[in-house]
Amino acid sequence: DEAYDFMGKAFVTTKNYRQALATMEKIKHKNLRIYTAMQRLSFYRGLELYENTLFEEAIEFFDYSLKYGDYDAQLKARAMYWKGECFYRTGRIDEANDLYYKFINAHGAAELSEFNLCHYNLGYTRFNVKDYNKAYGWFLKFTSLANHEDKNILGDAYNRLGDCLYVDRNFKPAIEAYDKAIKASEAIGDYSMLQKGICLGLTKDNNSKIEQLQQLISKYPKSIYCANAYYEIARAYVGMEQIKEAIYNYKVVKERYPKSSLASKAMLQLGLLYYNNGEYDNSMAFYKRVINEYPATPEAMDALAGLRNVYMERGDFDGYMSYTSTLGGFARVDMQERDSLMFLSAQRLYLRGEKSQAKEALKKYLAAFADGRFVTGANYYLGDCQYVEQDYEGALLSYVYVAQQPRSIYTEDALLRSGELYYKAGKYLESCDMFLRLEEEAEVETNKTEAIIGQMRCQQKLGDLEK
Repeated sequence: DEAYDFMGKAFVTTKNYRQALATMEKIKHKNLRIYTAMQRLSFYRGLELYENTLFEEAIEFFDYSLKYGDYDAQLKARAMYWKGECFYRTGRIDEANDLYYKFINAHGAAELSEFNLCHYNLGYTRFNVKDYNKAYGWFLKFTSLANHEDKNILGDAYNRLGDCLYVDRNFKPAIEAYDKAIKASEAIGDYSMLQKGICLGLTKDNNSKIEQLQQLISKYPKSIYCANAYYEIARAYVGMEQIKEAIYNYKVVKERYPKSSLASKAMLQLGLLYYNNGEYDNSMAFYKRVINEYPATPEAMDALAGLRNVYMERGDFDGYMSYTSTLGGFARVDMQERDSLMFLSAQRLYLRGEKSQAKEALKKYLAAFADGRFVTGANYYLGDCQYVEQDYEGALLSYVYVAQQPRSIYTEDALLRSGELYYKAGKYLESCDMFLRLEEEAEVETNKTEAIIGQMRCQQKLGDLEK
């Protein structure tokens, strides 16, 4: 036993934690000091692995620490918390929620540094599953706790409070929450100002909405929310029937932020505004730009419907049919209904969680409508089904296809998954390219962060640490 004790200490000194624990396990007559050391050693090794984003390996060590949890109650509580963090980071939200809740109620947890933050994390576990009432309660508890050292986290909690109230259509209390977020953290104030502006519009105060969003643009000229701000300003002017100003702001969205997901929507609105104003040439021009620049997207289909109205207003049915005949599969009038129904059938299987059946249905759809209306969405759903079945090669092909299409609601997720799968396959250059695109195009802040981390991991693998 003395020899094993000595060897265990030696392994600890060299940071060979796994071997140290294995050696300590061999000690036949363990005393309190050995058990406590095993609990502590496995916990801190798990923490080290977590910090290196090796979450599955970290869970193994936290479990090991919990195995000896009777010797230090606070360390046991911390192991539960950090194991919950690992579950959260790997997408196992319900499991994370259960561990966070156990931590909150654990003996001595209130004295630990993780205690306050755990309320914030519980808010997110509920927020992410759209249980907004419970999420609101946890975020509110977090903001009521004292000693918030990280003002960005506090500001984010107020933003989530605002979001929960916004979803529940309690717009005035939501505005108050966003105001608190603005005061708490200037770093994330752009989102708060955007949401406050939207809420002001929903309370019919479009003048204040415009003023708020113009302040956002002035204060945060490089914010990823500037395109949203201009778009919402345009909507406010439409509500006030100031069409000239609305047109100007919609054009700004397209001209200054061509890669934004709102660019196609702004052009679609321009087509509608010009149509309603009787300016049919301008209306037709913008509708056709949407169709040409964003083919096979929902916006293209809406533009086609708007364009049909323009042609019909002019009494030029033949012109409409002649135009649609040049557009390919997505505009063939007699095939649209079959296209839509076949995709919707596959989509419903996917949304019900019947991934195996959905995969086959999506493959049939893509075979029947290679240039159909929903090809981008179908490839995204197919990629997810393949990913779940661990067909990573097939999933990668599907996600890369989505990433190569015009900007859509699936683009960011496709870029993220493509980067991860290329990395998993050891194709670090391709992975880095996907993460670089994601960083440039991300409108979701967490995706931008993941993109930066992904690039760093690829560069490390490539030995290019100076980038």
